[in-house]
Amino acid sequence: LELMSFPSAMLGISVTAVAALGGFKTRRLLIGATLTLGISTWIKLAIDGAVMTTYQVMFENFFFMFVTAGTAIALDVLARNFWINHRYAEALRRTDALTRVMSRAAFEEIYPRVVRIAIRDGRSVAVAVLDLDHFKSINDQHGHMEGDRALRQAASSIGPLTARRPLDLCARFGGEEFVLVWYDTTEEDLPMLLDGTLRLLREVWVPPRSGGLPNHLTGSIGAVIAWPKQVHDGTAMLTRADALLYDAKRQGRDRYLLERLDRHAPAQRPGAEAAEV
Repeated sequence: LELMSFPSAMLGISVTAVAALGGFKTRRLLIGATLTLGISTWIKLAIDGAVMTTYQVMFENFFFMFVTAGTAIALDVLARNFWINHRYAEALRRTDALTRVMSRAAFEEIYPRVVRIAIRDGRSVAVAVLDLDHFKSINDQHGHMEGDRALRQAASSIGPLTARRPLDLCARFGGEEFVLVWYDTTEEDLPMLLDGTLRLLREVWVPPRSGGLPNHLTGSIGAVIAWPKQVHDGTAMLTRADALLYDAKRQGRDRYLLERLDRHAPAQRPGAEAAEV
């Protein structure tokens, strides 16, 4: 401690405070600390050269440069770890752990935004609620591990067909139920999308089941297409699609029911031709 004097200590403390509170990157702080070491050494030798030896000056300045650099590196590592952990936790919250599609919590956050964008731009939104048919029989006869495998395969099959664009959504809504959203689609294209979804489900093989049930997945879908600018409520669209889903199940399953919820859509929409009722 006899090698250090008060003024240099204050210099080191000041530089360390800048490192701690300034939010600088490690590389810049190392460069700055090195320049500070060189300049302060030159100044002290020029002023106090007769009193302090070069060794004393170098030791004193290097000590505080080491403290400053260590503080900067520690803060940088802590900040990076915090950011990574935060992003990881956010990804877990937004992604269903089993199926790897969007979680219900994320859907309930993002879906209203999609509806607001559609209201602002005068675009259509199609909402479909899908439920896998006779899924309980898979769990009962072959165990939950086989049921989880079928759920993952179903999600990986229908996910790419649905969430192709930034405002299209595919989320697990609970159990074996999924919710699908297509932004700015047409009534002519929607039946093809729904047929494609059912076709992809039929390609998912499941073990033989009793009761004459098929060895592949099937699903029932209730779907609506609407212009939220007239409906003013995304919840109404979701509720109606869910009701149509149960109608599809009562009519025999492995099918979809589609309804145009808004009967007062504008004749022309910006950038697209109006769909016929």
